[in-house]
Formats: sequence, structure tokens, C-alpha cells
Amino acid sequence: MRCLLALLSLVFYCSGSVAQDPIKVDSLSYVYQTSSSHESKMLALKGLFWEYYFTQPDIAHPYAKEMAEFSLANDYILGQWTAFNLFGIFNYSQSEFDSATFWFSKAIVLSESKEYYDQRIYSLNYAGHSYRLQNKFLKADSCFSLFLEAARNNNDRYNLGRAYKALAINSYTQSNYTIALEKFIVADSLLSDTIQYETAEILQNIGIIYKDLKKYDLAKKYFVRSLDINNALGDEYGIHAIERSLGSLATDVGDYKTAELHLQKAFDYFKGYNDNYMLGSVSEILGVVYLALDDLVSAEYYYRYSLEKLQGISNAQTSNTYRGLGNTLKAKGLLEEAMIYYDSSIFYAKKSNSPETIREALKAKADTYYSMNNYAEAFRFQQHYQRISDSLNEVNSSKALFEIEAKYENDKKEQEIELLKVQNQLAENEKRNQRNLLLALIAIVLVTAIVFYLLYRNRQKTATKLRELDGLKSNFFANISHEFRTPLTLIKGPTQEYLSNNKAPETVRKDLKMIDRNADRLLSLVDQLLDLSKLEAGSMTLAVEAGNIAPLINSVASSFSYPAEQKDISFNCSVSEESGSFWFDHDVIEKIISNLLSNAVKYTPVGGEIRFSADISNAEALIYVKNSGNTLEKGNIEKVFERFYQAENASSGVGIGLALVKELTTLHKGSIHVSTTKNWIEFKVKLPVTRNAFSSSEFKYTSLSTKQSSLPVIDVDVNSISDEMVTSDADSPILLIVEDNSDVRNLIKRLFKDDYNVIEAENGAVGIEKAIENVPDIIISDVMMPVKDGIQLSKTVKTDERTSHIPIILLTAKAGEENQLMGLETGADDYIIKPFNNELLKVRISNLIELRNSLRARYSQEVILRPKDIAISTADESFLERVQLLLDEKLEDSAFNAEAFSEAIGMSRMQLHRKLKALVGLTTTEFIRSQRLKLAAHLLQNSGTNVSEVGYAVGFSDPSYFAKCFKEAHNHTPSQFKENLLNKEA
Repeated sequence: MRCLLALLSLVFYCSGSVAQDPIKVDSLSYVYQTSSSHESKMLALKGLFWEYYFTQPDIAHPYAKEMAEFSLANDYILGQWTAFNLFGIFNYSQSEFDSATFWFSKAIVLSESKEYYDQRIYSLNYAGHSYRLQNKFLKADSCFSLFLEAARNNNDRYNLGRAYKALAINSYTQSNYTIALEKFIVADSLLSDTIQYETAEILQNIGIIYKDLKKYDLAKKYFVRSLDINNALGDEYGIHAIERSLGSLATDVGDYKTAELHLQKAFDYFKGYNDNYMLGSVSEILGVVYLALDDLVSAEYYYRYSLEKLQGISNAQTSNTYRGLGNTLKAKGLLEEAMIYYDSSIFYAKKSNSPETIREALKAKADTYYSMNNYAEAFRFQQHYQRISDSLNEVNSSKALFEIEAKYENDKKEQEIELLKVQNQLAENEKRNQRNLLLALIAIVLVTAIVFYLLYRNRQKTATKLRELDGLKSNFFANISHEFRTPLTLIKGPTQEYLSNNKAPETVRKDLKMIDRNADRLLSLVDQLLDLSKLEAGSMTLAVEAGNIAPLINSVASSFSYPAEQKDISFNCSVSEESGSFWFDHDVIEKIISNLLSNAVKYTPVGGEIRFSADISNAEALIYVKNSGNTLEKGNIEKVFERFYQAENASSGVGIGLALVKELTTLHKGSIHVSTTKNWIEFKVKLPVTRNAFSSSEFKYTSLSTKQSSLPVIDVDVNSISDEMVTSDADSPILLIVEDNSDVRNLIKRLFKDDYNVIEAENGAVGIEKAIENVPDIIISDVMMPVKDGIQLSKTVKTDERTSHIPIILLTAKAGEENQLMGLETGADDYIIKPFNNELLKVRISNLIELRNSLRARYSQEVILRPKDIAISTADESFLERVQLLLDEKLEDSAFNAEAFSEAIGMSRMQLHRKLKALVGLTTTEFIRSQRLKLAAHLLQNSGTNVSEVGYAVGFSDPSYFAKCFKEAHNHTPSQFKENLLNKEA
């Protein structure tokens, strides 16, 4: 069973357009900044949220946050309610349904008053659907019932119909087809004379029910009726939702080519929306289609894409996707790997309580065991499959549905007859002349409206397609950048390693330096291509901040003195600046100057001259770069800003540096001009450096994510280990390398194998298991990996008490501050971009371990632990607080040993040993003894208790052993220690 479509009502909160309207954004920003009315400010913030929501949700989220802060500060209830709902919708679209229900529930509490009726039913509706998608059907039904009750009490026919529709969807999700169809019919009778898109959605859902019951002719009938309404409305979302349903129907009947056409249309359209659930649903069906067509590469791609989009959703859709991916891997001959996905399919099928889905997953696993010649397991799963098959009886359900269908059609016909009678009666009462005049006016208005509407829609479609094309280009270059960085890492890593070896012959070192230099050049070109594609796609924005521009310009320009000297080029640099603070984007200025000077050094002949000057005055920065050796004709001057321009076939091209300079200058609101004389070429750049030159969205602000990790901690059973075994670890620290590329993994292992005990993992899921099992001293992880990526690994490790203290370095090919911020927000300690410098990586790892060692030194000689002084994270602090509470309760018990400690704290002996070694530098046994001896010293100092009683009081059953341990710790026996204290007091 596949779940119903995502809520269509979400779409109608926006203006009908996916992309931002710059004029509208500026108008809304102006209203928010200038209006004195709370209501106007809230409407402006809400409008700004929806302008960005479907394409750039991370930009939309701060507007909701700002709305919440403003409303709370001004005690504005309606604003608070709106902000909480926007938070809920944001989490809903990201498939974070537990967070969504939290925000919708807060909104429900705010709207309990009668005056907030509209707000209350809105929040109840969304809260119900959020619970439904978590398989919390009783809670969902409770929300929808409250929705129904509120609408009935207010005689609200329209919302009464929507409440029945929500209840129908909840019944359908639980496979209660009869109840679902009955409620859909009631909803249709209430909504048929109101808003047409509601009718279209109900017809589509009825079609989905018949499709799942294999009544394909009836299903197609309802899909077509729904499509006709959506076409008449011009509703692109509704049209493509039907394309998805028709593709699913064609898949079920085996018409895979037709299915592919429908589904690709839907897939291309929904990629432009922030709607993970719909995109995941379409991708899953495409996986089914391509698997049937034996296109295993495409099938695996769409199944994995679907799993990515359906993260956080535990329903039959997710189960089907895991099963489909397992079938694909089985077709590739990867039977063991397929079994892993079949287990996931069974797990999610059970969570969604879907007998049909459980049955299909069991059948797939039984068949695979048979293919593996494991006939005993194949027979066992076949028996499970047969039991579930025998318990399903679809005949009675189908019969009941046909009876309801007949009743439904009769009711609809009766309603249509009554409607015709009323219309005829009204028509007879109207005068012919008035009717004709009215019809003529309506026709004129409709024709005019249709013409303008069609023109508007065509413009919107064209603009959308162009934006999609720009987005695809940007993604293409981003993917190229990522793919190049990994092999560049494998080139630069061994090269740097051999260059650091002074024993290598000079001829070899010369070649290695050339390889390293050209690898850096290739990396620079990849970064330039990525920047240029972002600029053209409009996805690169300014990050303007105040500062002194002259030192930056001088620093960048001065770095070209050395390459100029290598070519015997005379390099003159002059920078002047008025006093004051200027506004500019540091990165843009640096790239403009670097590319201009790099171009000048490249094309200036040996013995030539370069003149660089910058003058910052009158709120403008004027930058001049002039070099000798001009070979351009005047007619070709402006073409130097074209990518890879060549004046003639035999000449070398200018690459993409100058094209990037022009785009960056335009982005910074500036201009660039090139001129030539007989033997000189000069570039003049003019850039504004005042605050007023930039919009509010172009200033650099620092924001921290407020998301809480909701990833589950994986429990791994580890056998109990004796103290002797635990304390026999090697002296070398343990390094866990998590990387899916075996070559990169081997490169890192080679760098550290002499100084560390190295453990390897091929993906994030295996990495989490090995981190919990071995508790390493440090983790190096790639970000982009199958099964679980580095971000998920970091979140899980940093929120699990067993591993939260472990420093993590994320190693990735994804450049950019936004990716670095995302990695660090998960709790990672460092973020290094491929290709990396070997020595830099070694130093960073060494520094992190040294930092942990210095934190251990804070372990004081007080009886009471100080978690805030020792802890690395909040999870560590919580762990140490639990340890202190346990010590307060158990330390005086002589039976309290390492085994009892590990059992009480909920960790294995090895895990507790590694955790304590990392935090305080002691084994479990040493830690218990240390705490007992510190408590003993405290008692001897502050009480009149004799030495024997003190030993027993702190858990030592043998006084002589207590005296021996105390002397080792304090260089005095307990008696001597107490005597010294008494002498000091005397």
C-alpha cells in the first residue's frame, strides 16, 4: 500500500508561484521595517516566509523566527500562533513530524478561544496529519475529530467537509478502505458546491483506493475526472499530482513506458518544490518502473533518492522503497546486501501495521534465501508469508466498496437533478434582456481574464524553466567539483608525502612539485567554475560587512610579488585609503584582485612590468591593474570577459578568471572596464563601499541552527570484559577512519598507521557501530557516504553518552561556508576540505588529542567531580553528573567494583573504561579507588573518625589494603596523614 498524496492545501498558502518575486520581496521588507501596526508587520513577515519557502526554505525559516520573537516581545497572540504554525510547516516539509506536532500543538493551545476558530481548525488539521505520518493514528483521529466538532458547532459546511476528508485519509492509511470511501463521499457531498480543487483531490483519492484494490478501470475513471478539474483550474500542482497517480496506475498494469512518461513529468515538476514526501513517492515508483525495464542503475538511483527524501517517515511507502532497493541489489547479484534492505522493509512494514506490505517483504526475503540455497530459512519465511496471505480477504471488502460506489453514483445523480431544477426555475424568473446583457458582460470579462491569465502563466512557465535550467547547471558544476576533489586528494596526498622525504632524488622532487602545482591549479579552476555557475544561477549572494578595505587589498596584491619576481617582472603596488569604515564582501574583493593579477602575471612577458593601484575615497573603491605585453586588437577588447576566449586559434585562451571577475563585480554593484594602448592593457574596477549600496539581505549575519538531533542511538551488545583485558590496551591512541572511497581510506591509514591503532569503516552506519564498540580516541569521517553520511554519524556519536567525548574531524569534498557550518553544528570538532594537506591534517589531529589530554588535567583532587571543568559536551556533562550521583550512593559499598559500576551506569566494561580514560585518564578500577581515597582524605581531615572506621566507610573491607593504597596516593599512611593534620592545627 502506498500512502496518499501530501496535503494539497499547503500549496495554496503561497501566491501560486514557486520562485521569488524581487519586487514583492522588497515591498514586504519595506512594510515590515516602516509599519507601526503589529498586524501589518506579521503579514509582511508571513509573506516573506512564503516567498522563499518552496525553493529556499533555509532563508524562509529566519522570517518565522523573527515573527515569533517580535510577537512574544509584544504579547501579540495571533503573531505567535502564525509563527508556531510556520515552524510546524517547515518541519513538516522536512519530514520531521515529531517536531511539527510539537509546534502545531503549541499553536492549538494559543487558539482555544472562540475568536480564534479559523486558527484552531488549521492547527488541528496539520497536527493530525503530522501524527498520521508518524503512524500515531489514534492521536491523528483525535485531532481530526476535534476539527470536525469545531466545524459542526460553527455550522461551517466547508470545513466540515475538510474534516471528513482528513478522517478518510487517516482511515485509508490504516487500510480501512470501506470507512475511507464512506468518509470521502460525505466530504465530496459537502464540498462539491464550494472549492473545485477539493473535489478534484477527493476524486483522486477515491481513484487511489480503487487502484490499490486492482480495480484499474474505476481508478482511471476517477483520475481522469480529477485531471479535468485541475486542467480547468490551471492548477499545476494538482495536474502533476495526477501525473504521479496515472504513472502509478500504468506501473501496476505493466505499461512501463507510459508510466515512465507520466512519472518523469511529475518528478521534474516536484523537484522545484520543498515537498520531500511527494518527491520521495514519485521516486519510489520510478524505481519500480526502471527495475521492471531492467535498467538497474536508474532503479537504484531513484530508490536511494526516495529513501533520502522519506527520511523520518515510518510507513508502508518507506517499506516499499527498502524492498524495491533490495530487489534491485538482488538483480545485480548482491544477495547479502539485498537482505539488509529486506530487513529494513519488514521493520517499517510492521511499524506501519500494513499486512500487505509485510507479506510482500517476507516473500522477497524467502525468495532470496532460496536463491542463496538456504532452503531452511527460505521455507521459514515462506510459511510466514503464507499465513499472512491466508488472513487477507479482499473479496468482502471489494463487494462492500461496489455497493458504496453504486450508492455514491445515485446520490450524485440526485444532487445533479435537484441542482438543474433550481437553475431552470431561476432562469425562468429572469428577464431575457437582462440575462443576455449579463451573459455578454460575463463573456467579455472572462475572455479578457483568460487572455491575461494565459499570458501571465506563459511568462511564469518560461521563468520557471529558466530557473530550473540555471539550477541544473549549478548542480552540475557542484557535482563536478565534488567528483574532482576526491581524486585530487589521492594525487596531492602521496605527492606531499614524497616531497616531505628529503631522501628523494632532485629530479623526482622536481616532477613531484610540478604535479602538486598543477593539482592546485586544477583545484583552482574547479572552484572558479563552481563560483561562476553559482553566479549565473543566482545562488551566490553577498556577505557584506564593515571593515578597512586597504589592508585586505594590500595583502592580496603583495602575494603576487613572488610570482612576478620569478618571471623577472617589475611589480609596482600602491594602495591609498581615506580614514573611516567601509562596507564590502571580503571574499569577492579578494577573488577580483587575485584573478586580475593572476591574469596580468600570466600574460606579461619576461622582463615586463605590472602596475597595481587602489584608491578608496568618496565611498568608492577604484582598482587599476595595468600590464605590458598587450596583444589584443581594439575590436576584441570586450571579448576578454568571455570564458576561454582566444584571439586566434594559435593563441592561448584567457580561461574563466576574467569572466568570473566581471560576474563578481556586477554582483558587488560595481563595473569593470578594459582599455589598451600600444603595448599596455589596463583593467579598471569601480566598486561601491557604502552601507546604502546594499540591501538588508546582502549583509553578513551569523545564525545558529536550533534543530535538535532526533537520530536514534544504535545499541550494540558487547560482552563483558575483565579488568585485566580492559587495561591491556595498546599505548597508541585509536583512530577510526570512516570513508566510502577505499583509496582515500588507505591514504589516511598510511599517514597515521605508525602512531595510531587504525580502525576502518566503509560508511556512516558501520562507523557508528565501530565507534560504540571500540570507543576510539578520534574519528576522521567523510561527509557524503551511502547508508548514513558523516553528518548523521556526527550527530549520533555526539549525542550518545558512550561516545560523546570523541573528537570528530569531517573530511569532505563539499566546499563552502554553509557546508562547513552544517558540519560544525552537528558537534564535529573540525572540518577539512579535500584535497587536504597531509601535515595540516596530522597537526589538527594531534592538537585535538592534546586538547583532550589538557582537559583530563583538570580532574581535581576534590571529592566531588566538576563536570563543567572536565566535560567536552552536554552529553559528557550529563554522564559525569550521573557518575557523581552513583558515587554518592554506592562508593561506601565494598561490593561496588568495576563490574557493578558498568552495570549501574548502563555501559559495557570496555565502553566505560574507554570513556573514563578519555575524560579523567583513569581506568574504571583506578577511578573508583581514586574517589574512595579522596573521600577518605576528606573524612580524616574533617571528622573525628578513626583510621579503621574511615577505611570501612569508604568501601575498603581490608584495613591493611586501605593503608597501602592511601600511602601510594598521599605518600603517608592514614595515621601519619591524620597526625600531620593534628600537628598543623596545634
